[in-house]
Amino acid sequence: KIDGSHPGGSGSGSGNAGTEPKKPPVVKQPVSRQQSRPGGSGSGGGGGGGAVTQAAAGKATDWKDRAFVLAAVRHDGKALSKASKKLKEDREVVLAAVKQYG
Repeated sequence: KIDGSHPGGSGSGSGNAGTEPKKPPVVKQPVSRQQSRPGGSGSGGGGGGGAVTQAAAGKATDWKDRAFVLAAVRHDGKALSKASKKLKEDREVVLAAVKQYG
């Protein structure tokens, strides 16, 4: 007996009640925000070599590229250790790394 109290029911008890296939509810999964840290490797080490920064820059990892290194150190200040010698002496790059890492 259909009493109209079930979800989606109209309460009229019309002739097609129960003939429509029951659809599972749509559950939206949260977007994963887990990101790799530049320069990390293995599990627990922070990820796989800066995949986030690479994707954002659209380039291969280039530790001589100022824009790439600046983005990397803003994400993880320890990434400065992988930068070229010239960029390790760049005031803005070093300040960004210190600001992020401490």
